[in-house]
Amino acid sequence: MKSVKQIFDEAFNGQTNIMTPKVLEYGWLKKNKICYELSEGKDMWNGKIYGLTVIEVMPDGELEKRRDLRDCYNNLTVAKATIKQLKEDV
Repeated sequence: MKSVKQIFDEAFNGQTNIMTPKVLEYGWLKKNKICYELSEGKDMWNGKIYGLTVIEVMPDGELEKRRDLRDCYNNLTVAKATIKQLKEDV
């Protein structure tokens, strides 16, 4: 099985998000099925923002970007709480 970083590199051709280019962590919401990337950047007023991106690994190995689960936050604690809740919900 690929690592979460390998999955994100494949899904996004090794590119980071232009708004949140600094990856803070990768992890699984559901082991070997749904993974996430939490990243950090700056908004247009130079304040910190945090991006949550989610990918689902389909049974055939295809990668589906879960746009319904992605979001942007201005508070790291809220972003991490969202990840915790998604782990319970998915």
